Amino acid sequence: GMFLVGVGDSRVERNAVSGNPETGIGLDGDRNEVSRNRAVQNGEGITVGGDDNAITRNHVADSRAGVEGGGLGIFVAAGHDNLVERNFVVGASRSGIQVSLLPEELEGGPPAVDTVVRRNHVRGNGDGVLVQTTALGTVVEGNHANGSGDDGIDTMHGNASEWCSNWYGDYN
Repeated sequence: GMFLVGVGDSRVERNAVSGNPETGIGLDGDRNEVSRNRAVQNGEGITVGGDDNAITRNHVADSRAGVEGGGLGIFVAAGHDNLVERNFVVGASRSGIQVSLLPEELEGGPPAVDTVVRRNHVRGNGDGVLVQTTALGTVVEGNHANGSGDDGIDTMHGNASEWCSNWYGDYN
């Protein structure tokens, strides 16, 4: 896949990545835009760390969990003020979109803070959108989630503002 570490003020646009056992697009940097990419059949579709990144209008499909994790379509692992908007995520074995690491994975590092997850279409994933207990100040609004194996939108322990405009079920 593509791994961009320490980059800032960059654009990752209109790429196709597939068949990678780890992540399709891995970003660890600030003020970047990841848009209009296709990530298919990777361990994780798009993984983000850093601040003020925008993950928009991507198509992510068939992210499958392996021996060492994976199974996440779009994963905002850590950072402040990241935006995940207008993406289409289908067929992730764990979560279509996940915000923050599990408590045991943080290892003293920062969680995801003030992430906005807005107007995404998530279909046929384990969970549609999963906001972990470690996330702080997450806003989840205007998303469409259907056909999830577990929850459509799961905000653990009230750590997110889940607006009434989220849709559950079929949409046309």
